[in-house]
Amino acid sequence: RLRSVHKDGAMLYAPDIAFALDHNKRGQVLIWKQNPTDDIFSKGRFSIERVSNTPAPDIIGATIQLKSVHHCGGPLLYAPDIKHVHNDDHQVLLWKEPVVSPEIKAKARFYAEAVEGAPNQVRLRSVHHAGYMYAPDIDFKHNDSHKRGEVLIWPGNPSADILSKARFFVEAVDCAPDQLRLRSVHKDGAVLYAPKIDFAHDHNKRGQVLIWKQNPTADIFSKGRFKIEMV
Repeated sequence: RLRSVHKDGAMLYAPDIAFALDHNKRGQVLIWKQNPTDDIFSKGRFSIERVSNTPAPDIIGATIQLKSVHHCGGPLLYAPDIKHVHNDDHQVLLWKEPVVSPEIKAKARFYAEAVEGAPNQVRLRSVHHAGYMYAPDIDFKHNDSHKRGEVLIWPGNPSADILSKARFFVEAVDCAPDQLRLRSVHKDGAVLYAPKIDFAHDHNKRGQVLIWKQNPTADIFSKGRFKIEMV
């Protein structure tokens, strides 16, 4: 929240008042000069987004691999032949073992497709499965399942809904031109990240790759960094 020093701490807020010179395109931003109510406190909340001086990497038209920067050893993001428990979608996981076989490398290749009319967005298609990585409306079942969402590979012909959920913003990482973060367009910019959560069916070989649906902390931003390798 922002408060005016000159106005004795009056709160900057965004009321439900349209700007008079156009039709609902713009809204007023004002200062509330009296004691703020709960409604004013709510309308005085603003999220902070960092602006990077590093340009977002250009990956369109390339086949890439992504390695987690946060986790030791740079584990690969890959799409194994493991289906989701409730449907035929394939899991998206991290391979954490130090030995990376040709099979794992093959399943870690993704083709970066352009999104028409959106130069800062991308769709990633698994080369192995020939399907899009996407963010479905499925919570990850954990202690705080409402905070995290699944990331899967759609195995069939994509519908308009799947294509929408397969869009990701490409975000630069400061001072690291060979790294990126991916944010789900469909999930209002939720960060794709690699938490310290093992895949349930084996012992420390694989890790989860998920969407963080709340405001990202520094820890989430760190776990959302991936190094790009051209294949």
